[in-house]
Amino acid sequence: DAAAPELVRVEAMSALAAMRAPAALDALAGSLTVVVEPRLRRSLAKALGRFRGVAGVGALADRLVEVGDREDSLLTAGDFFNARGALEHPGAAPVLRARMKRSSWNERLRAGCVRGMGASGEAAAIDDVLGVLGDRTEHHLVTQAACEAACALGSRHLIARSRIRRALEPLLDSDRVHLRMAAASALAALGDPDARSAISMRMGREGFGNVRRTLRETIETLDRSAAVTIAVAEIAKRVDDLEQAKKRLELRLDAFEKRMDPPAT
Repeated sequence: DAAAPELVRVEAMSALAAMRAPAALDALAGSLTVVVEPRLRRSLAKALGRFRGVAGVGALADRLVEVGDREDSLLTAGDFFNARGALEHPGAAPVLRARMKRSSWNERLRAGCVRGMGASGEAAAIDDVLGVLGDRTEHHLVTQAACEAACALGSRHLIARSRIRRALEPLLDSDRVHLRMAAASALAALGDPDARSAISMRMGREGFGNVRRTLRETIETLDRSAAVTIAVAEIAKRVDDLEQAKKRLELRLDAFEKRMDPPAT
């Protein structure tokens, strides 16, 4: 209802998205031609991005790209492209890669595409995101988005985790405070214990208290991750030992049963 207060409309969008039903998807998709306010359209894009795995997601993925391409507000367009990635429908990486080149105020559209690549979970997006992290001429808001995207991809693709960690670590020495914090938070979410030394070294040089706190919390998170890894390894070893003991007992029982069998007459 266009006459309803903005907050009510946003909550209605969120409630429909939480339902994750085809009827709710149809209702929200139908609002694309009705809702015109950029701020509400960004909320609508976020809501539509929550329908991964729902029937009709393929058509929705295509429509989000079409709507993003037509948006007058490139900030809003970036949110639609981010939602396209969040659907986790195959083929997001090449679609978003093609739109990353469009320039916008503060590169908000490019940042939205990068976030969408991270949300897509596609292995094909890893090189694009790492390329952004390694480009020191990149806009800082895009780099910040790449930090979030990188840890999201690393949690999906463990084989790439060390590459992602090595791409994030240099940002701990960025001259921008928010990038140092973004890199530290991303390393914490990535959970690679090998990042601990780089973070400890940075903490010894860091002059801002809020960044030091983030670095300290990151180390604590990594220590917990390492402890869990060790505990899981110990449990796996115990399970393996029990399996071996079970096999030995079965062999002994089999041999005992053979001795107990009466001789053939």
